Amino acid sequence: ASIEVINRALQQWVDTQGGGSRRATPGSAEPGGRVRYVDCGKQLLTGDGGSILPELMEDALHPTPQGYKALLKCVWPVLQQSGVLPSQ
Repeated sequence: ASIEVINRALQQWVDTQGGGSRRATPGSAEPGGRVRYVDCGKQLLTGDGGSILPELMEDALHPTPQGYKALLKCVWPVLQQSGVLPSQ
């Protein structure tokens, strides 16, 4: 299955979890909900979205240190806006 199919399935699962769950996109998260879905997969892909950047995931499964930095850059603002992390 493509990453888009997997991400849609994950989003549908999140939507069924109740508690005001909603999709969070980097920079636009809103407080509320027990489960949040943040799609950071594009951070690891080539510009056309066709393949995983090997410098970010050498084995296409485990992020490299640079891959973790890319994921953190995506997730950090959402965690701050959700109140999980301090805003500074």
